Amino acid sequence: MGEVLKADPERISGLGNHVLGLNRNVLRTVNMVSGHAGSTGEFKGLMANLKSPIDGLLDATVSRQKSLSPALHGTAVNLKQAAWDYTST
Repeated sequence: MGEVLKADPERISGLGNHVLGLNRNVLRTVNMVSGHAGSTGEFKGLMANLKSPIDGLLDATVSRQKSLSPALHGTAVNLKQAAWDYTST
């Protein structure tokens, strides 16, 4: 007996919507980290030694999180397209 593929377009489309929501959350996270996680001008004395590592961590975190957005958006678009394709067949 062969395997049967059953695709529910509503569920596939719903998954696409969920992935779009995840993408929005990633973008909000990037904005929050960019705006609030860096060092300030108040780093003086002993805290001045931490300025460079904190700013380096900020840059690395933003870079890593920002790279997720295009992948999530592309996945959501492909899921929505697949839902349309399954609807028409």
